[in-house]
Amino acid sequence: VPAAIAAPPPLQFTQPIEAIFTRQNQPIGPFVLPIASGGKGRLSYNIAHTGDSGRRKGTPAGLVFDETTRRLSGRPFDDPGNITLHYIVSDTSGRSEEVDITLIVIGAVPAGYAPAITWPELGTLDRGLIRCGVISKVRNDSYVFRLATPAQLTIDLESEEVDTYLLIETFDPDYPDKLTWSDDDGGQDTNSRITAGLPPTRYLLVIYAVDDRGEGAYTLRISSPDFPAGNADASRSCPSGSASGSGISSTATPGEGQLDTATSGRIVARRLEDGRTEFAWQPEGGDRVLPRARYLPADPPMNQWLNSSEIAVEGVSIGRINVRVDAETGRTEFAFTPTGGERILPPSRYFPATANIGTWLRSTLIEAGG
Repeated sequence: VPAAIAAPPPLQFTQPIEAIFTRQNQPIGPFVLPIASGGKGRLSYNIAHTGDSGRRKGTPAGLVFDETTRRLSGRPFDDPGNITLHYIVSDTSGRSEEVDITLIVIGAVPAGYAPAITWPELGTLDRGLIRCGVISKVRNDSYVFRLATPAQLTIDLESEEVDTYLLIETFDPDYPDKLTWSDDDGGQDTNSRITAGLPPTRYLLVIYAVDDRGEGAYTLRISSPDFPAGNADASRSCPSGSASGSGISSTATPGEGQLDTATSGRIVARRLEDGRTEFAWQPEGGDRVLPRARYLPADPPMNQWLNSSEIAVEGVSIGRINVRVDAETGRTEFAFTPTGGERILPPSRYFPATANIGTWLRSTLIEAGG
């Protein structure tokens, strides 16, 4: 048989692999890494990593990789920084293929703040958008996005409560050069602005507060004359006020907060076969909204609030879903924190540990205005 016909197809991974974001000593995943195709015979999977001490076999301290299920889980103990994971597939002939995954470990969460499950992924931008949030000297916000074509972007970061600082940099290991843009007062007073022509690649955008006035709400707008879908979303406004500021009664306690938006809805959740719990936002009379970070791991930390990524309805961020597990009862508790508001605890908010797999359960209605 001619060699060209007898040779097995080349090894290749069936899906692209993005970077993994996590916080120091906080649980990740579990992530199921992509399967590979081609090769000869049975395929096997392994992990190596490269840190400050060079390349080593296996995962970094605190992480576990299951070769059978391709699941990566655990809590990274390394200092904040970037670690390169080498994901390797081999066949029975001895051939192998390798792809690098950047594990980005950011610092531990300051006291008093719930850890984010992951950073918000804005996806590929083809229209203007707005994002709302709250930052402080000890807590910044980060977003990841991609441009498919070159675009002249204007990025405005506005706040009346804290002095803002804006940073954007290329965030793709395959991009030849790392490019960085930053601004402090280009938007006048406490506001920041970056206007630049950006090449098509992946970007990390970080929002900082650079003064000591406590925490404050911000409005982030991204617009471009090159977006084919226009900039309508970027013309909207965010609710004003910090987490304890305007729009919410200063005497409010958890359960007494209000949504500063016309959107009402419910938190919905279901149990998955792998032990995780998936949750989402169900607007009243609308389609279910699935935030990118919406999975509670099978082995979550006890008595600790975790947050989803931002919930966007019609292009406007309305808040985040909060979730925690009671160590004594094992029940999962859900809540909702509107953008610029205080946590709302709906009367029906507990997800039973014995819930049927795949069945969506709903909280009571969370209404605007009370």
